[in-house]
Amino acid sequence: MLRTLGKARRWNEVERLWDEMGRRTIKPINSTYGTLTDVYSKGGLREKELNWLALMNEQGMEPDEVTIGIVVQIYAVNGHDQEHLCLSSYTYNTLIDTYGKAGRLKDVSETFARMLKEGVVPNTVTFNTMIHPYGNHGQIEEVASLMQKMEQLGCIPDTRTYNILIALHTKHGNIDLAAGYFKKMKESSLKPDLVSYRTLLYAYSIRHMVVEAERLMSEMDEKGLDMDEFTQSALTRMYIEAGMLEKALLWFKRFHIAGNMSRDGYSANIDAFGECGYVSEAEEVLNAVKRGKI
Repeated sequence: MLRTLGKARRWNEVERLWDEMGRRTIKPINSTYGTLTDVYSKGGLREKELNWLALMNEQGMEPDEVTIGIVVQIYAVNGHDQEHLCLSSYTYNTLIDTYGKAGRLKDVSETFARMLKEGVVPNTVTFNTMIHPYGNHGQIEEVASLMQKMEQLGCIPDTRTYNILIALHTKHGNIDLAAGYFKKMKESSLKPDLVSYRTLLYAYSIRHMVVEAERLMSEMDEKGLDMDEFTQSALTRMYIEAGMLEKALLWFKRFHIAGNMSRDGYSANIDAFGECGYVSEAEEVLNAVKRGKI
């Protein structure tokens, strides 16, 4: 009803209905505030819109996706001049994430600064959300600075933090630093997950770091962690390019026998052998496909 009245721009009736909810002790929920914020925003009543956002925040409610979109729009149009609009850590994290995904690193930085200025304490999610876009844009020094800030504020890195760091450092060729974070994660009593292992294992494979890759593979086997076929084909290629043809074939057969390979997985293995001039081995993989009727 609130949305219908709002779309019709019957503001007096919207507010009358709101008052009636209060008299009947009907408590507004998250979506109630989201609806009110949305209709006032679309109606061009910016001050009212901000008032609903502020009231929502006072009630300790987290905005839904629609409301978050409105907050982003307010910031985009008006900058960071809404001094009376106090946001929760959840909303700040979502804003930072939105700006980060759009590559708007200046807005990421300004939003984080405003968060600190208002006394909203950042958490591990905040730092994860910031580290990711800075790393993707090659701003490694800024990432290091964020890690220092994280430590200063007593925010403890979680598995996702380390996964982000491992991924960005392998992406930028800092394999030793990536391996160091993998080790530090385990020393911090955190368990590396599939993403941790796969990211580092792929990085080892494309650099032909056979010893390091096999050590990681053994760990995965011990923990019962599954290998994805993307990493599997990269490891097959690693063995081939390292001149370890027999191991490459054994590695392929392990996954073929397990029956966990798709058509794309077989194609990647055929390409790995064929591109390195091992035609008979490529044909062997092809024949395996035919026998399995993939």
